[in-house]
Amino acid sequence: MFILPAQQHVSLSKHIFMGKNQIRIFMASLALLLLIGCKNTREKAQDFVNDYNASAPSLSNPNIQSTIAALKPDNTIVIIIVSTMPQTDENRSIIGQMLPTVMTETLSNIPSFQDLVSENVKFRIEYRANDNTKLGVADIDKSSLKAAQLKNSKNGNDIKFNAADPKVNEMLAMINKALPIVDKEAGTKITKIDILGEDLVYFVEVDQKMEGLLKSENFKTVMKDEILRNPQSKTLINSVRPYGVKRVKYRYIGANKKTVGEISVDDKDL
Repeated sequence: MFILPAQQHVSLSKHIFMGKNQIRIFMASLALLLLIGCKNTREKAQDFVNDYNASAPSLSNPNIQSTIAALKPDNTIVIIIVSTMPQTDENRSIIGQMLPTVMTETLSNIPSFQDLVSENVKFRIEYRANDNTKLGVADIDKSSLKAAQLKNSKNGNDIKFNAADPKVNEMLAMINKALPIVDKEAGTKITKIDILGEDLVYFVEVDQKMEGLLKSENFKTVMKDEILRNPQSKTLINSVRPYGVKRVKYRYIGANKKTVGEISVDDKDL
């Protein structure tokens, strides 16, 4: 009878043992998949809520105080996000325009989200101010998700971003999909946000009235003062500093697509 040398015997024994372990792991994983597959829609929705709430503490940052999810009897998942933003008309306008796109894009990165929507689970996201009053609401269901995906496929895919870090460019791409942000009263439209060198740059198209006002240095000084009085300006600069950003610039574009004014804000100003 052929006898394996001791070293080969040990090696073969380990191989057989590992093979048995792999089979056990495979069978356990298969059982888990079968168990998950047997869950009904409501059970899967509750799993989503539980997972979201378990990770909620790690989502808190300088812009978000807290967040929580709950499952309603009609299989609607309500996600409440309490921010640090004050309740203002301007913030309501911005959040109202950006929230549906940003939240659809963010949640779409979670595989179970798309599965739940396909099973007619609805999502309602409430974004609240620092006093817990609503700044904006986004409702996502099967039809709105399909429309958003179609819009996103046509918006922002051809835009190139200039940050050195590819992950930052991915973040910029997601943010830009929520543009433009229009303020009819001010005569402005934010069309692009990019990082150029050490500057976070907002490209803002302006109407003829605003273009005329921007010719005055006094008017630009007043605008800068208003930006500096906004407590979120400091939060913004602090949040983008890890990406090598030292200044925030607002570049105003006139009817001829040329820059008609620029306002820059940095730590020294604050």
